[in-house]
Amino acid sequence: MVNDLEWLNTQFDQHGVLVSAYVLANGISHERIQTLIAEGHLHRLSISLYAKRPGKIRWPSIINAIQNQQAIPVRLSGMTSLKVHRVIKEKVEEAEKVQLVSNQFEKLPKWAHEQNVSLVNKVSRIFKKVPDAFISSVNVEGMSLKASCPELALLEHLEQVTDETRFAAALTLMKQIQTLDVELMKALLADSLSEKANRLFLHMAQQCSKHTDIEWPKAFSPDCISLSEEVITVIQDGIVDKQHRITVPAFYPA
Repeated sequence: MVNDLEWLNTQFDQHGVLVSAYVLANGISHERIQTLIAEGHLHRLSISLYAKRPGKIRWPSIINAIQNQQAIPVRLSGMTSLKVHRVIKEKVEEAEKVQLVSNQFEKLPKWAHEQNVSLVNKVSRIFKKVPDAFISSVNVEGMSLKASCPELALLEHLEQVTDETRFAAALTLMKQIQTLDVELMKALLADSLSEKANRLFLHMAQQCSKHTDIEWPKAFSPDCISLSEEVITVIQDGIVDKQHRITVPAFYPA
């Protein structure tokens, strides 16, 4: 029979950090936790969060604890998801903000904000409930983390565009994406509740098809989904893209 110390060591090898509620749920009492801390087998990183020994904690361990030990329904999104899915070649850097998203506000535990990891937790309005087809499990440093699929992650990234700087960065990002599941993206656009994100995607796909050699943007014409007649303002004092009925920066013709 595995004793509690052996169990803890195995868990630390798999997860990096452990949340007290998870430890308690697996039969180790508060009193035993305090004894293990006193004996040096546990190191308290924050209230309710423990490591095997002092040291820097990598971001996948923090996300794993949030998702799989505390069962908080947030997922990797935006740039972070695109990077871990290797849709773009860059890696998630040590000091980079880790992008999380949920469909309603989910409060992260206090300990998550007390580590050497910067977390950005947004609410997405693309779906009321995300279909399973648009959520992936991705292996990051040996841990299975929940993430938006690349297509949804891209649309969630476009949801956050509010000014010319973010617009330009999003367009540059889309030009880096070599492959995209066209049929999955079309299904996503058809079901998405965010007309802003949909129109930005279609507008930028059209721009990408003009200025890059990648093939997938050519699959998205302005009429691939129905758009309302209303013009949506994304860029204040921008010009109107009449095809997609959205305001965009004036630094190139819409």
